[in-house]
Amino acid sequence: MLSDPIRKAGFTLTIVDGGIGVTPASKLTQDQRQYLKRNRVAILAELRQPKEPLPEDMEAITEALAEKAAALEYCGNMPREEATKQAPKAVGVFSYTLTDHPGKTFTVIASSCTQVEGRKIIEDQYGESRVGEVHHFPWRSGQ
Repeated sequence: MLSDPIRKAGFTLTIVDGGIGVTPASKLTQDQRQYLKRNRVAILAELRQPKEPLPEDMEAITEALAEKAAALEYCGNMPREEATKQAPKAVGVFSYTLTDHPGKTFTVIASSCTQVEGRKIIEDQYGESRVGEVHHFPWRSGQ
């Protein structure tokens, strides 16, 4: 990935007002700034791509889907097959980065919510200034 050299140097990259946001920007060298300018379009495209949840989080995601299906079945009086089909629509899976943990991705599972609501949940937990990229995964059955 074109962003790897910058990330490995300890920087967090985000999209800010349609451009590349770098934290901490004050520590970028002139060569790094030139690299970002040269590769701007490709790095922005890379930043726009959602990151898949971490493999170690898949068990928790599967468990959350099963719990939501059970709740829909028993509390919502929904047939099991329909509850299993609807559960992914009711579970929000988000991956996110924190500015003080460069290069590390985290996953949070929440009740169904939008990208904005998911970011707010994460910002409420860690503080707005610490939250970098947030990606929402509309979960589908069978994943």
